[in-house]
Amino acid sequence: MRSANRSYTSAVPKTHRAAYYELLERVRAKGEWEIWLDFFLTGVKETADQAAEAARRIVALFDEHQKKIERLGRPAASVLRVSSTATKPMYRSRPPLKR
Repeated sequence: MRSANRSYTSAVPKTHRAAYYELLERVRAKGEWEIWLDFFLTGVKETADQAAEAARRIVALFDEHQKKIERLGRPAASVLRVSSTATKPMYRSRPPLKR
């Protein structure tokens, strides 16, 4: 949840800056949390939808390239090895530190 918060809050002021700060002010001045929360969660959903669509496009692109490689004939095996290396993660994240 925390990373979604960062992603959305960094994108919102760029696209809906005035509404974002107006609603935050209403929370501060009048305690109107519900309106701000609805605005915030709508933005989180929009951001998640955009990320999911980007992921679908990336997967489709990899699939398209895979099919093109398979049609190469004899060199396909070598190209597929190189391609499979390119699709593997470049790094691994460490597990969280224990406190």
